Amino acid sequence: MARDGDDVRARESSDPEVLTILSSSEDTWIRVSVAENPSTPVEILGKLSTDVDQYVRGGVAENPSTPVEILGKLSTDEVYFVRREVAGNPNTPIEVLIKLSADKDRDVRCRVAENPSTPVRRVRSEKARRAGENYLELFQMYDAAATEDSQKLAEYRSHHSRAVRFGAFCNPLTVISTSDLGLDSIFKFAAIANPSTPTEVLDAIGLNQANLNPIFPISINKHKNVSKEFQVYFNLSGLEIDQDLFDDDYNPYFGESIYKDYEGENYKKEVDLESLQSLLYLYILGFIQAPSPTGEFWTYIFDDGPEDFVQSTSELFGSLPAIPEALYDECDTIQGARCLAGASTKNHELMEKLSWDTGLLDSGSTLNWQNSRSPRSSVASNDNAPPSLLKRLFYEEIQDAKALSDYLCPVFWRLCCNPVTPEDVLAEIVSLIESNKISDEFAQIRLLVGEPDDFPFGLITNRSVQGDLRNRVEALIRERDLDPAEYEVI
Repeated sequence: MARDGDDVRARESSDPEVLTILSSSEDTWIRVSVAENPSTPVEILGKLSTDVDQYVRGGVAENPSTPVEILGKLSTDEVYFVRREVAGNPNTPIEVLIKLSADKDRDVRCRVAENPSTPVRRVRSEKARRAGENYLELFQMYDAAATEDSQKLAEYRSHHSRAVRFGAFCNPLTVISTSDLGLDSIFKFAAIANPSTPTEVLDAIGLNQANLNPIFPISINKHKNVSKEFQVYFNLSGLEIDQDLFDDDYNPYFGESIYKDYEGENYKKEVDLESLQSLLYLYILGFIQAPSPTGEFWTYIFDDGPEDFVQSTSELFGSLPAIPEALYDECDTIQGARCLAGASTKNHELMEKLSWDTGLLDSGSTLNWQNSRSPRSSVASNDNAPPSLLKRLFYEEIQDAKALSDYLCPVFWRLCCNPVTPEDVLAEIVSLIESNKISDEFAQIRLLVGEPDDFPFGLITNRSVQGDLRNRVEALIRERDLDPAEYEVI
């Protein structure tokens, strides 16, 4: 048989005999085509699943006809490409998808997230459980939304955490009543995400003119229990989302949670905190997407807002469940919100609550000031932080060998820039640079002068660095062939 003819037959034939013969071809790509062919007999797929070539095994892994037993074996393949194809196969068992959701390779984890068969909340629940005690509230929130244990679900519905209660009311086993909506005003957001919510409850929410956020009518119109009355109302109303509010890819509902009031020439910015909290909960649970954690939406929230507005929003962000690294791909916006809380709050108790969380906003990319933020380092940058807390953060950091060898030293960098950092702490950081105990050259430069293109701030720009300490800083800068005069004290 000619090579081209074999390739066509391998891809398109439904004849078991032909496919059996072609499965033994010396041509790798012929075997790949047989492995991908949905008509290939199960016993041949079993044979090809142990082929020496990874692309042949990958073809078996993506084949919709591959038995679950074979998919389970391929899920442990040493080659990430094969595991990735298993992760994307809609027939892969839930238990295997949960296991692959923690795979060391990011492509595999992302393919699990994209698989329509992935039980999103069960997968995230398992990741949170594995992360440990610091993430108990997050685990319980996911478990509340996914559990099939009616007794446990009942306990979650009266849990002390609002986030956990919200998760329980998103669980399809919870049939929400109109009286439930009065228990907590945010339950109406859970109701529109819950596929079991009855028609009369959806009407009570959707036909209520006081519900400003368009997530209600738009989501209700797509709900399987939507009433014909509501569909008529929706079609006549012309309701739509202002897609031009922000440039972020995922702004539709979040942009609507901010609104403006004009009183004469006075501009007043408001945030519907109830909507914002509920949307963040829906995002954590995987029902909707959210603006990028470094996008303009978050900058807009905090820029030019009155102090009480900033503080109330900080309290909200700081109350969100902590996110483990295993869930950064899915929930990095929450980590960004917690960082904003750490940097902006005046609540010392909230600062303490956030100061343990060292998770970087983006640990996988080239780190700079923006994406090296963590709730802990954000607290270190907060000029409302008590000096005792800043001092404690410093002494905890110097006990950590990794913190001293880190090329960015995110907590140190922010202490260097913070004008309320105690002078003795600043002096000790300078000593660490002088003695080369902070050994990374790039880290030393960042602590001294920052990053020219990203964040040109460090010890030299800190107005609290004075006298002999400033002379020492300037000497270190000159040793690195830089000019201290080029940096403005702020």
